[in-house]
Amino acid sequence: AMAAQGQDLMASGNTTVKATFGKDSSVVKWVVLAEVLVGAVMYMMTKNVKFLAGFAIISVFIAVGMAVVGL
Repeated sequence: AMAAQGQDLMASGNTTVKATFGKDSSVVKWVVLAEVLVGAVMYMMTKNVKFLAGFAIISVFIAVGMAVVGL
């Protein structure tokens, strides 16, 4: 059987996605800022160091995830 030939209809949006969610985008900066603020507030409320460690873990998870998907 012959393989179907097709066109990637989403290819034109790659630059928009990378600009919006890429490594140097403002979305990533705001997400990291929110992580820091929430982690700090939760630590102050509970005095549990796990909330501060959670910031580092989530930051690494986001960086690895973006590298996997090519952002």
